[in-house]
Amino acid sequence: MFSNTYPSEYYKHLHRYIHKNYRRHQGVDVLKNLVSGKEKWNPLNLKRAAWSVYHIPGEWKHKKEMTRIAHSTIPSNSSNGSVSQTAHAFDVMASNYDSDFTFTQTGELQRNRVHAYLLKEAPPAIFKNVLEVNCGTGYDAFWMVDKGYYVLATDASAQMIAKCQQKKTAQHRVEFIQTPFQELQKMETGKYDVIFSNFGGFNCAPPNDLKMMAAEFHRLLRPGGKLIAVIMGRKCIIERLYFLFKNDTAKRNRRKSFHPVKANVAGEMIDIWYYSPKEFAYYMAPFFELSAYKPIGLFLPPSYLDKNLKKIPGVLPILNQLEKLSTIHPGWSDYADHYLIDLTKR
Repeated sequence: MFSNTYPSEYYKHLHRYIHKNYRRHQGVDVLKNLVSGKEKWNPLNLKRAAWSVYHIPGEWKHKKEMTRIAHSTIPSNSSNGSVSQTAHAFDVMASNYDSDFTFTQTGELQRNRVHAYLLKEAPPAIFKNVLEVNCGTGYDAFWMVDKGYYVLATDASAQMIAKCQQKKTAQHRVEFIQTPFQELQKMETGKYDVIFSNFGGFNCAPPNDLKMMAAEFHRLLRPGGKLIAVIMGRKCIIERLYFLFKNDTAKRNRRKSFHPVKANVAGEMIDIWYYSPKEFAYYMAPFFELSAYKPIGLFLPPSYLDKNLKKIPGVLPILNQLEKLSTIHPGWSDYADHYLIDLTKR
């Protein structure tokens, strides 16, 4: 109803938190009076005394949501400098990107899960025109073209786009443009059926950029269009166990941070933000409705552990079968290396 430090959702939780906190304290007072003999033991007073326990879960829930929203609204504006620095880092990384990630065993298997979802939930017969952001070396763009989609693929890195152009043939119905996802204002309104971003590209964007991009993506999509993204979440179990074994507390807890985390990309330190599915949906909420989310990499480890995995013969097929079962319940999403989130234009 009015502009303030936090969004209105924060104050809704604050109102409920205060109510439950007050009722809990009332219950504690009644319980004390019953024990001391100041109050009579009757059904009404027993019910009021039970408030001392009954309201604890709700009070805890609303306090947790307030904390999440407060941390999520930490001011963090992007700048041309940080976008340029990130683009430069991926310029340097472009030559080794496919070998270090795209064609690793774990990278390929995680990507297969994403592709299967696209074909099922956004088939090219209905969702023909795709705008891909953070396209990297173009693997997903070429795959989509082969499946019958028309693709415009973008990336902030000039060298990544150069790699894409080298791979492109006359038969590929795909166009590549160098532009960061923060700068899509010149593109045609309502043209696209799907905006797609794979494997953590949006983790390079601070919360305020996500809010800005939500409005821009809403403009670019046709009615009923989808935003499908693969994001690095906060609680990757395999990563936490790996760094626990290595006794590296900083890296084990890095995804928990509500502030930008420095990541070494090709020798360049860039800012990375981690988002839970609820947080990412929250930033998109004014313009998008959450349709689905699912884990990507709950049992398949991050690609930087691919070499370690090769030392254990026969384990990969087992992990891949477990990975297929992991999609049964979306609650596992934030515990995976990534999660896929599907949002529909309001």
